[in-house]
Amino acid sequence: MATLKPWYKSVVVFAGTIATGFIVHAVVAGTAGSAWTSGKTVSGAGWLSHWVVIPRVDHGDFDNILYIGLVGAVVLVASLKGWWRIIALGPTLYLTAVVWENVLTESPGVTAFILFGAMLVGLMIKRPQGLLGTARVEIV
Repeated sequence: MATLKPWYKSVVVFAGTIATGFIVHAVVAGTAGSAWTSGKTVSGAGWLSHWVVIPRVDHGDFDNILYIGLVGAVVLVASLKGWWRIIALGPTLYLTAVVWENVLTESPGVTAFILFGAMLVGLMIKRPQGLLGTARVEIV
């Protein structure tokens, strides 16, 4: 969000993320019941349990579906351009918070490898020549 230019795009993404959270939490609590939304946060503040959907009990493959959905959402956001990307970024960031609380905080060892791999992929995309290397040009 910090790299979005002009600055009002960051405000749109932030507001969209917050609004998505409260809307999704209200819809899930209203339709699926309190067993889906009354779980406690693992790593965040107490108010996050009123924003992020955290089931109180195990609900089968909910964690796996969330993680696969997040990977799909990240691929979708990366393929979009312009305002469509800005609009899709809010729900994707909310899904990231849900996956963090439901999946990634439960196994910190795996989470560390996933985050390290994501940082390496980002580095390879941004700087193909490496972190300290220089671009190499060969004249044939």
